Amino acid sequence: MFGCLRLIVCNQEDPHFALPLERSCAGTIDRSLLDLSKVDRLRIAEVSRLAVMRDYRRRKSEADKAIELAESDLGSETHSRFPFIPVGLFLAAFAMAAEVGIDQLLVLSGPRLAKHLGHIGLDIRPIGGAIGHKGVRGPSVMDTQRTINNLHPMMHNMWKQIRASMTEGFAAAGNDVMPWTGFRLSAQPGPVAPDQCGN
Repeated sequence: MFGCLRLIVCNQEDPHFALPLERSCAGTIDRSLLDLSKVDRLRIAEVSRLAVMRDYRRRKSEADKAIELAESDLGSETHSRFPFIPVGLFLAAFAMAAEVGIDQLLVLSGPRLAKHLGHIGLDIRPIGGAIGHKGVRGPSVMDTQRTINNLHPMMHNMWKQIRASMTEGFAAAGNDVMPWTGFRLSAQPGPVAPDQCGN
């Protein structure tokens, strides 16, 4: 195992179940940007606790620090470099979201993370003011289908492999993939990849 990321879904049997981000950012979420009281609770989830094992962190000096992407992680014209593990974990979250019919993913992110993930097509949109949580972070939302459709071309092959693996895993697990939530597989999961990925 290289790392992990947590996807928190709402409980189908409790429509008033509040995601951790909703509780911690209750006073800062701007409801003119996203009113979570008016969205289908079965269509939203939260992404959190991105972690990469110590031996696979970028540099030894960062072994005990929180994950935060930097400009240098995306490489340069002369040096190829890319944070495959954390980006792969985010793509896995989108693959899982597509499988269970999640339209929007909430995330508590810092400005640097939002900026650098934006370079590869992971569009993180702020929906409120920042709070103090392992640094300065703010509530944000990512649209599942928009992100899949707008992935940077360099991410297409990686996305295809992750989505195919996720689809295979869900099929093997059967309908009760997450029985503790009451979730069932979406009758019409999202596409394996955006149309241009098939070219």
